[in-house]
This record gives sequence, structure tokens and C-alpha cells, in this order.
Amino acid sequence: MVPVIKLFITDIDHTLFSPEKGIPHANLEAIWALQASGVKVAIATGRVHPGVRTIAKQLKLDVYGGYAISSNGGLTVACQNEAVVHEALIPLNELQKLVSLAGDLGLDMAVEQHETVLYQGPDESVAYDRDVVNVPVKASRHLLSELSTGAHKLEVKQAPHRNGVELDRFLAALPQRYSICRGHPTFLEVMAQGITKASGLEALCRLHGYSREETAAIGDGINDLELLAAAGLSAAPINARPLVKQQVDHLVPHVNDAGLSVFVKHILEENKRHR
Repeated sequence: MVPVIKLFITDIDHTLFSPEKGIPHANLEAIWALQASGVKVAIATGRVHPGVRTIAKQLKLDVYGGYAISSNGGLTVACQNEAVVHEALIPLNELQKLVSLAGDLGLDMAVEQHETVLYQGPDESVAYDRDVVNVPVKASRHLLSELSTGAHKLEVKQAPHRNGVELDRFLAALPQRYSICRGHPTFLEVMAQGITKASGLEALCRLHGYSREETAAIGDGINDLELLAAAGLSAAPINARPLVKQQVDHLVPHVNDAGLSVFVKHILEENKRHR
């Protein structure tokens, strides 16, 4: 028997949301309809939590009792009341060591502290967070001295012309107790051990008593691979990375053409058939 989907998780950037067009209205309507049918919805993103609240409200996750999985699974929050469902921090003392190591190698960094993304490096390194995600950012000449709390993730970057050489050295010196997502040769994210977007899916399944087979997910990037593998049903837009497209059950149209809405329509039809 085909299971009814009870939990739907979507990536944000380049899946639900297009930097050129915002969220296609068809995607909004699809998410609203999905929730109205009784399916729980969560957004899962590499963005830090301050960068998801506006989209959560657009999707009416606060109205329907949805969730936000941010920092690649480092934090899962209920959108109705901001209650923490699951959290995994890099402790302050360890974060300081990571920042010191990256600084010694001349790498750029960004980390959220108290709802603001502090960054050490050129302004363009946080242009997407600042201009598209609309997260408060603050330049820091000496990031290590401004850290006061642990973090759900640390971004480490270097100029494209360096071809990731220093990032390779950073990884070689890194203890194995962290999760690493390297979405590009010159950009990586460090999370607590075992943390990926799939951590959010697992936390929500525990909370609601859902089985893996009762979940569906859609995403486009390298940081979505574990989530898509963990979900019972998976999809990717045709603009997704090649490795992602090889893994999923369904390919849907480009994000600019509201491919997510096509996947949601399929789920709604199948749920109706098998209820």
C-alpha cells in the first residue's frame, strides 16, 4: 500500500524561492493547499534562523503549525511559537578554535551571533545574506574576539581564484567530530557532528510519530542530499545540481516555473487516492 504523506519538507533557495522572481505564486498556493489538507510542512535551509521568518510567514507556517529547519539542520523551530524542537550547537570553545584555525589560513568566515551574521572578509562574501535573505550582517576585523556564544554552523570561504587550496588545508586540520557540507570548492559549512537537514526530518518524525515513508522532500543542492535520501518520497527541480538529480524519485520544472507546485500536486492527488 502506498503511504499517505504526512510531512513535506522543502529547501528554500533555488527550490521554493528564486533569487530572480521570489517565491512563484503557484508555489505559495501549493504549500497553502498542502497544509489545508492536513500535511505538516517544514522549510529546510542552510540559512540561519533570522533569514527564514519572512518566508515562514508567507507560507503561513505559523498559521498551520509548520516548522523551520535552519543552519543545515542545526536548529528546528516550531513557527507558531518559536519553540525549539531540536538544536545542535558548536560550543563556544570549539567555535573559537575553528575560527582561529580558519583565520591562520587567511580564510573568510561568517557566523551568526545573537541574530546577526558577523563576517570577516570582503563585503561581497555576505552579499546574498545581506541583499537577498535580508539578514542583519556586521563586518568584523577580528571575528575571534567578538564570539560570545556557540553557533549552529560556521561558514568558511576563500576567494575563487585560490581554487580551494586553503580550504583543503582547513579540512585536513579539522577534527572529525564535525559535519561538513562543501557545496563549492571555495565554500563550506561546519555543523555539529552528525547534523544535516535530515536531522530536522528525524526530529519532526519523532515529535509527531511519523514513519520515514510518510515524508516527502524537495531540494536542489549538495546540502539537501541527506534530506532527500532520508525522505520516503523525493524530488528536485531541473535546475538542481547533477548529483541531486541522480538521487531523487521525481524531477520537476525549474524553480522559476514553480516546479515545487507540480510535486505538491502529485502528493495531494496520491494522498487523496490512498486515504
